[in-house]
Amino acid sequence: GSEMCIRDSISLTVITNPSDARVRIMNIAPVYQDAIELKEGKYDVEVSKPGYLTYRKWVVVDKKTILTVNLDEVAVTEAAN
Repeated sequence: GSEMCIRDSISLTVITNPSDARVRIMNIAPVYQDAIELKEGKYDVEVSKPGYLTYRKWVVVDKKTILTVNLDEVAVTEAAN
């Protein structure tokens, strides 16, 4: 919104496909939210959703960072239960 001061905050937004995938930053305590403000550094990002392969990668965040993650569906040759 327009009420925010314009400053270069360091933040991370993860755009996931499918859009309801779960995003977690494994090496910090706060729960992930869009445009989460972070200190400059490396973050262990995990994106997961049942039926999809989990994405996990270290991401360098040193500015306003937007990461797009496309999850691959798990092959349904074997039941995952």
